[in-house]
Amino acid sequence: MTILKQDRATQLERDQASPLTIWLPSPVDVAISRLGRLSTVDVADILVLLEDPAASWNEFERLATEASQYYVGRDLAGTIAYVKLQWQRRREAVAS
Repeated sequence: MTILKQDRATQLERDQASPLTIWLPSPVDVAISRLGRLSTVDVADILVLLEDPAASWNEFERLATEASQYYVGRDLAGTIAYVKLQWQRRREAVAS
């Protein structure tokens, strides 16, 4: 399987005869998409996604803050801060 990267997305190999192209979003992009609803499951999913070696908290926070400028709904600053607190707690629990 050939994997191509463009920005943060990964393109899966495709059959040259097919017009279909499949792109997989990065773990950080999937995590950002979970911020709008932010159920308990969403928080857990975000924390797991941020454990991926291709992800980083700094990138998540930067991109989530940028995305919040275009989000239609409540302000995401508090949501991002809440996820950061959960991330820090998880990191502390792993370290001890």
